[in-house]
Amino acid sequence: MNQVEVGCCSICGGRVTLPHAWCGVTQPIPTCDQCFATATNRRPVMPMEQRAQGAAAVGKPTSQMTAYEREMRAAHDAAVKPWPESYEPTEWVRSVVGRKWRGFDEIVYTCTAYDPRQGFWMDSATRCTNVSERAIGRTFRAQN
Repeated sequence: MNQVEVGCCSICGGRVTLPHAWCGVTQPIPTCDQCFATATNRRPVMPMEQRAQGAAAVGKPTSQMTAYEREMRAAHDAAVKPWPESYEPTEWVRSVVGRKWRGFDEIVYTCTAYDPRQGFWMDSATRCTNVSERAIGRTFRAQN
């Protein structure tokens, strides 16, 4: 089987497929096996909903996480406040938290919190991560 089914044709209801493997630079166009119609939009339109603030509400359920992932999520959830109450942030920390940053992976993150022991917490639509102070302005660049 060298074809992968990716959907259903809106014209005839046939299977829409792509080659399982291809040896080109440009991706093949999804095509109906019955009427040979081609896709007008190569990316599916996905229904979206607003993400809950702070917690990694998107992603794996806690039961499927590794111990490290559970620890990181718990630390992140505890860090939802912009900074610990006992910490007085510098102007630089205040200027980083709340801004959008483009990471080395070209994903746009929002800096949601800072913890002097762990660094900055960055959230995107698909993941949350903590970032070292040294990465700000280097691997994480300010987004306008």
